[in-house]
Amino acid sequence: MQPFFSRHLERKGIIHYGRSAAQGDAIGPCHKIAHRPVIFFALATLISLKIREIAIVAPGTLHDDLRVLLGDGFRFGVRLEYLCDTQAPGLAGSCLVARDFLSGSPCALLAGNSILSVADLYGRAGASAHLQRGATVFSVPWSGGALEPGAQTALGAQEAGARQAGHEKFAGLFLLDARAPSLASWLAEDANGARQIIDLLGLYESACDLHLVDLSASANVFTVDGPAAAEAAEEFVTAQDRRCNGFFGAPELEALRQGFAARRSVRAWADAHAAEPYGAGLARALRPVSPMPSEASERRAAGL
Repeated sequence: MQPFFSRHLERKGIIHYGRSAAQGDAIGPCHKIAHRPVIFFALATLISLKIREIAIVAPGTLHDDLRVLLGDGFRFGVRLEYLCDTQAPGLAGSCLVARDFLSGSPCALLAGNSILSVADLYGRAGASAHLQRGATVFSVPWSGGALEPGAQTALGAQEAGARQAGHEKFAGLFLLDARAPSLASWLAEDANGARQIIDLLGLYESACDLHLVDLSASANVFTVDGPAAAEAAEEFVTAQDRRCNGFFGAPELEALRQGFAARRSVRAWADAHAAEPYGAGLARALRPVSPMPSEASERRAAGL
């Protein structure tokens, strides 16, 4: 059996930003979380999966800001394409919008305001043979209140929670096979796209091709959809930086790990933007950590 990320099945990425992100009081893609634009976290997640072709599906009013922020993706060693979500809103609808971009390839889909911290995500995804086909969801179960009784399917609790909340709460990373755009075209239109991802996964489930991976015990997943969530995410990201002595969620660093970008070019960009908090943080993360001197070396330095 071919590995999941084989050359003939190169997975492409989709980052979705809903129409609400274009509203004045919404958390948009350029909103800063610990000096990092929130969309950087989603981009870093896709790069960690060794994905080099990524479509950003967002309202046209956001495209100019996104292009200024991200460019064509060269800085991160990827190719970015910007698509407008006029056809259908929601995560599932973005598969339909990106049909031509995907061109029959499987995709990795996530919301642009998602922050995922998953140990060895690439290994967990690539090691599973069943990911050759179907849909796999890396998610934290919905926990927004009492669930409706009588849910029998694997999606039951998630669906009931999303329905009661009135908007998408099924946050995480969605790995979908090449059928996703065709299946999405069968979905009923939804004014805000809230149910469409649940319905799309329901189609996979009816074909016994749905796999849910509960991340609640081994990962942190944030959906930055309001001030409270942004504050919690800020605290988490800052703690991650301190714990790892790094710069969590920087796509440039993930591009370095995957061999997508050269250290020299990333360093040059960081030095050129060292007066800005993001550039300074990136420069610190690129700085090699000096090993602690041993007692013998200290004695030699002291001439003892």
